[in-house]
Amino acid sequence: MLQFTQMRAQKDQFNAVAFQTWGKRLFRSIWFFPFLLAAPLIVFVLFQVSGTSVGVYHDYFYGQSRDPSLLYGEPRPIRSDEWLVGAQLTTAQSRSNFPRVNQNFGSGQDMSIAVDVPYKDWSAVFKPQNLVYFILPLGFAYALKWWLILYVLVISCYFFTLRIFPRSRLFAALASLSFAFSPFVFWWYLSPTILTLAYGFLLMILAMRIINREEIYLLGHRLSLRASLTSYGLVLAYILSCFALLVYPPFQIPIALVVFFFVLGYWIQARQGGKPKQQRFSLMFPALVFVGGMLIAGVVVGAYIYTRRGAVHSITHTVYPGAREVYSGGYPIDRMLATFLQPQLQSSTHGPQYYDNQSESSNFILLLPYIFLPGMALLLFEWKNLKKFDWTFAGLNLVSILFFLNLFAPLPLLFAKADLLDKVPHERLAIGLGFLGYIYLLFLLRKFAVLKLRGRTYTYAVSVYTIVCLCVCLLVGRYTKHHFPLFITSRFTIVGLVIVFSVIIALCLLRRPMKAIALLLLFSFLSIYRIDPLYRGLGLVADNRLTVAVQNISKPGSSWTSLDDIYLENFATMSNRESITGVQIYPDLGLWQQVNGPQSASIYNRYAHVISVSDKNSPSIRLIGADFFTIKFECSPFIEKHIQYAISEHTLDLSCVRLVKKVPYPARTFYIYKVAD
Repeated sequence: MLQFTQMRAQKDQFNAVAFQTWGKRLFRSIWFFPFLLAAPLIVFVLFQVSGTSVGVYHDYFYGQSRDPSLLYGEPRPIRSDEWLVGAQLTTAQSRSNFPRVNQNFGSGQDMSIAVDVPYKDWSAVFKPQNLVYFILPLGFAYALKWWLILYVLVISCYFFTLRIFPRSRLFAALASLSFAFSPFVFWWYLSPTILTLAYGFLLMILAMRIINREEIYLLGHRLSLRASLTSYGLVLAYILSCFALLVYPPFQIPIALVVFFFVLGYWIQARQGGKPKQQRFSLMFPALVFVGGMLIAGVVVGAYIYTRRGAVHSITHTVYPGAREVYSGGYPIDRMLATFLQPQLQSSTHGPQYYDNQSESSNFILLLPYIFLPGMALLLFEWKNLKKFDWTFAGLNLVSILFFLNLFAPLPLLFAKADLLDKVPHERLAIGLGFLGYIYLLFLLRKFAVLKLRGRTYTYAVSVYTIVCLCVCLLVGRYTKHHFPLFITSRFTIVGLVIVFSVIIALCLLRRPMKAIALLLLFSFLSIYRIDPLYRGLGLVADNRLTVAVQNISKPGSSWTSLDDIYLENFATMSNRESITGVQIYPDLGLWQQVNGPQSASIYNRYAHVISVSDKNSPSIRLIGADFFTIKFECSPFIEKHIQYAISEHTLDLSCVRLVKKVPYPARTFYIYKVAD
């Protein structure tokens, strides 16, 4: 017995030493930050906490009262793409067993395009953010997806930063958080926003490894160069396919341009200094990997488009968003120079009083316009004095010029068409500027570390330049206050934000990267901490008496409509019932032609929210906004043919309907009507 006790004690001691050793190795590893960051993600998922704004329904149903599911902050009605589209279509998919073509939406809608919701199909493999819905219950899956896409962005940015600053783990962690905590990311908190950025970082990391012909270490074993390059090609094909299937060109095109110019510059840079034969060798193998990966991705994307050719044709031939043609020039320069005012957007009172609503007005904390001239000066200084030319940094400068010309120079449309920026509204180009600005900042800081500029003259020049930047910011702040007096009213707020922003610029130019990034992270966090709430579960979207009533009154396959209020547009489809109203991902031409014929095609040939209206003076079909039209609910052949039940907040005085149920809530009462057969 004593011997057994001694053996057990020795085993426990061995395990303790092993665990301690493993802990030390992890702490010193580049994987410590991803491991540490996973802890809050797991906690949030276990408690089904996300940043969703579905809490708007609590006030809608109950009025101004405490929402027990709201843990922090306030729901943002302006973020309707999340709570009115994403959350509700995801719920509808879950309750109909994730079909690719959901017949509950109008005449049937292909859910694999234009919106990011889970569905069962081979192409779902290339949308990994949605695979969790096939494993976990809805509330847990929604929370996991919410935090997972942000986690992927932070980690991809972290590992990219480590490629530029290899032994600076703390710097890389702070820098990646400062980028992920950008206002644009949180106001546009959707997969096409966040994953487009994340895939951009991953593609650049992968390209650098391919160009450098780096071998892969797998479970302690080193793969051969051929096996490593083959693996890289397959991973490249997968990431490119995932990137393409996000299907939001206004975000994808700017990121693709930055990645292209970065990789091109890095490739040229990597081939400098070798012998001609070595240069040819170094060119051949990466080229084969890139071509192979792109060909495989092309096959995947081609198959995806071909199997959805009808829906794709409908989307590309809409009135809205339609075939965009965005001319270069005309973007207000103050919008790009005034991103230090982004914290102000969080105010529910002042935030909507800027150029547009808060989402449309949001941006990154852009240092690029202020560090571009120093960057160009460093590039030319290194070339002239050290006889070295940094092709990677030159590529970043070139794409910066390209973006600036597109925003501010009134060039012929051919210029925008040549780089596909004619498909990118200027407000959406912000994502490219933010992505580029972060990479540019990293290379600028590295350039300062390599050149080691110092001395009184240099310090004096930096001081003068910082003062110039500060004065420009003050003038931009004054201009904003004058033209948008309801957006920002306090001069002291402007001065305070300008001083902090200018100090960040000064710290960058004075070779204080850690202090600059730490202050940038603080500034970024103060710009986003009140944007999204912390909310437990999906609230009344997932569980309410109205959807229960819909399910009890009717059978699957019955057809519904919602009247007068966009808040109700998806309640029938979330109950696994058919509805002719709701979110129309792409035009349901055959259905809407029956209302008023093809002469109204300009109204219904679009992505849109669709509701019925009971106003007797309303036309049969009416366009309310670019993405919103209504149909008149009346005793017409169309209504009697396509609708069996209707949900309304008002009593209806129509001969063809009868009341079957009232669903009372403290703030409003809902009436469910049966349409006469």
